[in-house]
Amino acid sequence: MTGIDAALALAKHYGAVLLTDVSADVAPVSGQAVNSKAVKAGLDYVRGFSSEFLGQVKDISTPSVEAISANLNNGIEVSLGDSDDIAKKERVVTKLLSQVEGVTYINVRSPGNYTFRNAPTS
Repeated sequence: MTGIDAALALAKHYGAVLLTDVSADVAPVSGQAVNSKAVKAGLDYVRGFSSEFLGQVKDISTPSVEAISANLNNGIEVSLGDSDDIAKKERVVTKLLSQVEGVTYINVRSPGNYTFRNAPTS
């Protein structure tokens, strides 16, 4: 096992969430404070999501604050955007997933005006 699969396995083993797509200019140093706004926002989501919901998160993509997204274990991509209204965004996603079948993508960057795509089910 190599690459992303190895990183995901290690994250799961240690009960952590893998942050992916981190900007190439981020150079973490052990024991140093995080200074990347996108990484900080990704960590806000990790701390802000309920443990139940976080258990459904495969990884969090953090290329920039505006483009943060979560990839769920079931293959659904959730576009989150900045780390405002985390609990509200989680509620929208959870409710939508319980009510609509075949969802493939959810955009909750603006949780009061969310959008989604779903595949037809037979």
